[in-house]
Amino acid sequence: KANHEMIDKSPEHQWIQDEREFLVKEAGFLARSLYRSCWRSVKIMRPGNKYDEEEFARREKAEKEGLGSMMVPSVDRENELHSRAEYYFQYVREHYNSDCTCLDRNPWRESDIEIFLHYVRIGEKRRKYILNDYKFDDPFGSKFPVERVDNFEKRAAELVRVTYKINNWILPSENVEEEEEEDEDFDPELEDAGDEAAFLA
Repeated sequence: KANHEMIDKSPEHQWIQDEREFLVKEAGFLARSLYRSCWRSVKIMRPGNKYDEEEFARREKAEKEGLGSMMVPSVDRENELHSRAEYYFQYVREHYNSDCTCLDRNPWRESDIEIFLHYVRIGEKRRKYILNDYKFDDPFGSKFPVERVDNFEKRAAELVRVTYKINNWILPSENVEEEEEEDEDFDPELEDAGDEAAFLA
């Protein structure tokens, strides 16, 4: 109990607590920032654009000429645009929930940070891809907080490192490094020679 109280009152422990509080707020900002950009991007897509209209007109012409496919329903502009928007709205909601839950654990692990950063970065990448794929301009491309994401990554990694250090835990990445060092000492020729000697014995 005495040791626990000493650890709790140590400067490192206080730093961990303060840093985690800051990073939790920063993660919330990054997730909300991405969420708003994605939500607004879907709203931009909702009414459609001239390329959507060209595709609708092409399909209507094919239907009139009897060239339409039985697998493709008749053109219904409002229904199709509404369904497309709702699909991506739902995708954004699910993505945001994933962003917010992967950092619930305390203390954080390296994998928790990696998952959160993956969601944020891949979310922005997909948002840009979808707008481009449907030929919409992207008014939010320059607003993604790249520097804040990178800064979060560095500070979160340091938080995890210090947390593991004061608890005498081994980081998974350190285990990987040790295994790689052991592999570097491996001599395949000696291994083959051993196998051959065993075979000939």
